[in-house]
Amino acid sequence: SLGYPDTELRATGEQRAELKYLNGSDCPNEKGKKLSAIIEFKCDVRAGRGNAALDKSGTQKCEYRFVWKTNVICPSQNCDFKADSCEIFNKPLNISY
Repeated sequence: SLGYPDTELRATGEQRAELKYLNGSDCPNEKGKKLSAIIEFKCDVRAGRGNAALDKSGTQKCEYRFVWKTNVICPSQNCDFKADSCEIFNKPLNISY
């Protein structure tokens, strides 16, 4: 196992949060250490609920890092309605719908 939740979900920025898992199974690469994991949730309004993906660049010998792009963690978006073109404009994303 990669461990048990250490704390509650913790905000690490306006559009990010992380969840840590500690005290997992014995680490096969380092005696006396336990496996652990960090799941980093990143705001992506187009991702829907999204899925976790292993971040191989952030993986240490006994610690695994996952990145989960999701719209669930995103703050509310402020959009402007353009009546003349019947468009909704999302300023933070610079996108018109």
